[in-house]
Amino acid sequence: MLRILQSNQPLAVALLPITAAVLLAARSIFGVPPSELCRVGSWWSATWGLPGGSGFYYLALLMNAFAVNAFFNRHELSDGRNNFAGWFYILLAAAVPAYSPLDPSVVGVFFVIAGLNEVLKVYRQNDAGAHYFNAGFLFGVAALFSHLLLITLPLLLASVFYTRAVNWREIFLPAIGFSLPASFMLTLLWLFDRNPFLFHTPTEACPVDLPTTVLVTLLVIGLLSLIGLLAMLSTFSASGNKSKNSKAILLIFVIGLLVTAFSMFKSEPHAAQSITITIASLMLPWPLVGRIERKHRLYFIAALLACFTLYMQSFRR
Repeated sequence: MLRILQSNQPLAVALLPITAAVLLAARSIFGVPPSELCRVGSWWSATWGLPGGSGFYYLALLMNAFAVNAFFNRHELSDGRNNFAGWFYILLAAAVPAYSPLDPSVVGVFFVIAGLNEVLKVYRQNDAGAHYFNAGFLFGVAALFSHLLLITLPLLLASVFYTRAVNWREIFLPAIGFSLPASFMLTLLWLFDRNPFLFHTPTEACPVDLPTTVLVTLLVIGLLSLIGLLAMLSTFSASGNKSKNSKAILLIFVIGLLVTAFSMFKSEPHAAQSITITIASLMLPWPLVGRIERKHRLYFIAALLACFTLYMQSFRR
């Protein structure tokens, strides 16, 4: 399994939908129905709504897995192509109960990854305005699905200042792009005579009560993700300039999103979960992308057991 995921063979790519299908089938066989979505901060969900059912959740999960996987293999982030990031995303996201209607933050994650992909395209380009505008627009769409993702605009501006010399055009264009989805949303709501001031779903707030076993498992996954982060940082000295820039920008977004997720966990637990799952899936692969030794095999086994344990615990929640 480790060797297959480390490669770019068709079988390794096929493992993503196969794993998602197996995990979805297990929930269906054991009769685990979708949970009712708690109150979430999502302008889109509050005004237009989203479909329900486990099938839609796993479809969104699979789209995110492919997006995360493609992002991890671009922009010289990794030395070789592999399928660890997408596979870890599926395992971690499947441990969260499917909600009905669909958790909007899961949809938002797709646009965050797409926006990050645009941000990392600008290295050594004479005019990066188009990419920054595209990134701002995609982050603006993501913010419609979760208020927590509003943080992506200041993180985008921070990445501009880090990567480029000060150019006010490259500051204003992402800000304009970020505001456009909200403008389109307001126009649609006005045209269809809907209330534009609904920013939360009308359901009750979600109680944050995690069993001790779940907390311990999450702690293990967090420690493994930290090891992955340290492994990424250890590659800076041997990386090329573009690779260093890509990893630095990724680090800016990882820190900003993590701080936001932890600070808002009690009020927006769904969005915080989606953010931390995405970050963990991007950090866990780093010790596994190079030469595989015994310690790397042990790391992979530990990560696999932690993900599987978390998935099994979700059946009892």
